Amino acid sequence: MPAPPRLRQLRRDKTVFGFVVNVVRLDLEEDERLALQPGLQDAPDEALQHLRRVRQYWQGVAAIYVMRKSHCSPDAAVRVTEELRDELGDELPEAEIRAVPLREVLDVPVEHLPAFLRPPAGPAA
Repeated sequence: MPAPPRLRQLRRDKTVFGFVVNVVRLDLEEDERLALQPGLQDAPDEALQHLRRVRQYWQGVAAIYVMRKSHCSPDAAVRVTEELRDELGDELPEAEIRAVPLREVLDVPVEHLPAFLRPPAGPAA
């Protein structure tokens, strides 16, 4: 199986770059919420749980994209996209990351989320 792409290649790929910037944007939002309400760490509210589900979605989309484009293993794709996330989180100015509209990042229809990321179904009415 081919090796995963190098970080330099991923930074130049606008599609994967956009997916990973979405993850970094959600990381910032989660950090901010936890700083304002530390109790959410132990008992996350629905908004924080949704944020975390959507974050997992974007991470998965980025890894799947890399895996399919470069024909590398799933583990390698996850690893390299996480490395890119860490790098972008450290290198991009916070103002640039926050310029990504949170509403657009969070606006993933529930039916697009994998079953394990969907919120639990409420009681039938």
